[in-house]
Amino acid sequence: GTEIVHPTKDDTNPITLDHSHSRGNAKNEASSLAFQRSQDQGETATSTCKKYKKRPANTISGRWTPSEHEAFLRGLKMYGREWKKVATCIPTRTSAQIRSHAQKYFVKVTREQQQLLAMAEQQRR
Repeated sequence: GTEIVHPTKDDTNPITLDHSHSRGNAKNEASSLAFQRSQDQGETATSTCKKYKKRPANTISGRWTPSEHEAFLRGLKMYGREWKKVATCIPTRTSAQIRSHAQKYFVKVTREQQQLLAMAEQQRR
């Protein structure tokens, strides 16, 4: 997550950013557990910041957990490419993160289909 500390008149410490969101760490595992709890409670991701766009506090960054990906697939099946509706299935991700994940997912699926077709073509020869 990102921690922003605004300086005061007496404070000599400037704004600090905590970039401790590396991939595959214990923080993501804890987020996965939080995702499961939030899914059970039906929470949704919303942003209260109007001045500038910032990722909502209850969302995570980095690698998608298996449970998030499964929720993505369920949302995709239910709502198609209506990403804001899909986002209601995945409270730990923003609709922008979901669109990005979908784009990468579709590229992967297309690549796998092309590989299968190429293998089938080679077997016919």
